[in-house]
Amino acid sequence: KSSNSRGRSFFGFHVPLIERESLELSEDPFLTVEDLLQIFEVYDYRVTPQDLIMATGLPLSVIKREMKHFEKEGILQRLSTMQQQGMTMMRFFVLQEPYRSDPEQFRRRAGVLDLEMREILMNDNLIV
Repeated sequence: KSSNSRGRSFFGFHVPLIERESLELSEDPFLTVEDLLQIFEVYDYRVTPQDLIMATGLPLSVIKREMKHFEKEGILQRLSTMQQQGMTMMRFFVLQEPYRSDPEQFRRRAGVLDLEMREILMNDNLIV
């Protein structure tokens, strides 16, 4: 987000888009465990919020809520790095161990995690 001297906001991509292979994501209006594993694999296990928005079509508010939930569960970690241009900070997510090296352990928890995510979104009246 950038703004001019009158306070008008302008939006653009944080980094250029890179064409990735198409994903076959679930029809659920949230990120399932299988969706998350697919996205991390396609994006070389380093996913930015922009990548998640472009891959899923979900709004940033839903992405933030879901990533916060997965972070609280110890499945992923949010990292930040400073760019050399100065104060530009880049945020991204990585899978925690053992989920990165053993995705089957993550898949075993899929039913419970997907149900929790559905309940969170239903409680916030984002899905019915």
